[in-house]
Amino acid sequence: RGDKKILDPGLEWIQRRTGKKILGVLPYLANHSLDEEDSMALNDPGAWKGAGPQSLWIQVAEFPRISNFTDFAPLAREKGVRVQYLKAPDRHALPDLFILPGSKSTMADLKFLRDLGFVPYIQRLVRAGVPVLGICGGYQMLGERILDPQGVEGSLSECEGLGLLPTVTVFRDEKTTAQVKAVHLATGIEIEGYEIHMGCTQGRDGHQPFFKVTERFGRSVEDWDGLTLEQGEGLKSWVGGTYIHGLFDSDPFRRYFLDFLRSRSGLPASGPDSAVSNRARDLDRLAQSVAGNIDLSLLDEILQI
Repeated sequence: RGDKKILDPGLEWIQRRTGKKILGVLPYLANHSLDEEDSMALNDPGAWKGAGPQSLWIQVAEFPRISNFTDFAPLAREKGVRVQYLKAPDRHALPDLFILPGSKSTMADLKFLRDLGFVPYIQRLVRAGVPVLGICGGYQMLGERILDPQGVEGSLSECEGLGLLPTVTVFRDEKTTAQVKAVHLATGIEIEGYEIHMGCTQGRDGHQPFFKVTERFGRSVEDWDGLTLEQGEGLKSWVGGTYIHGLFDSDPFRRYFLDFLRSRSGLPASGPDSAVSNRARDLDRLAQSVAGNIDLSLLDEILQI
């Protein structure tokens, strides 16, 4: 953050002590939209800047084994959107969206939800018309049952889900990892993302899939992903689930989904340029900073070795 010359004596000492050359010193980069490295950065008060009466309030359940939390970084960077990670249910809250994120151990984190009283809280939100979204492990939790006949996650062979989607998940010892392209069926918006999960989730016939997968592993496919369910009269409850991570990185889909939430909450739609991502610009900025502050010739020499 300051004068690099202050570090020079320390760098020289390290080189003498280790006999290793130093590639360079990278400067601190502020005000970027790059992903945080770990979940210690969750609930950064800076993510609530600009939140006011016309802002959306999004709650994300903070599991002990939460994974892929960067799915929600694009939401937190939006002006007028407050993303709150919730360790325990709020008795008096009615957010605009509640999210069950990915998990490194779905069945264990589902037990965590039950032990802390999240289940009646989520049921109250659904009855009040608050949309509930599950991604990956969260999608699995929303279903009726989770089966683990091979003991992939432990000794528990099956458990009851939250029963908010008509699905059953069966764990398998083979992990699915793939980059995908898909189309949001309700709007035709194209997205890119990735899948990384254990198990397969099946829904009953007659229900609307969330996405149509058009490409997996770089090859054209025709497959279905996720499920959405609307029920009730008036302001219907909305519950959706998907295996696709990174769906909010898509500017058009993020804009659509936030305006979908705003319309349900009686808030005005966002402006046409409110959801433009600076991610590509910031990746270029990071690359330029690295290239300008390290010894590229030495790096090339190391790579050749």
